[in-house]
Amino acid sequence: MKILDLYRLWLKGRELEKSLKEVNMEKVKTGLKTTEFWLALLGAILPVMNSYLGLNIPTESILSIAGIVMTYVFGRSWLKRS
Repeated sequence: MKILDLYRLWLKGRELEKSLKEVNMEKVKTGLKTTEFWLALLGAILPVMNSYLGLNIPTESILSIAGIVMTYVFGRSWLKRS
């Protein structure tokens, strides 16, 4: 291959990379459609439901669930921004 052919191939690869990034950016959900929102809502409602409805879920379990939800939400948010 000649150098000019390699350069053209490189340019096509860059164009493909840009178009793939645009497609991936369009797939990012926002607001009520995200799993982060629904898990955060569940994590906020669970302790309230436990105390008012008498679900008798141990406090340690609720704290464990809250920790998992927070880790998931912060991790997904960080990944979506990068």
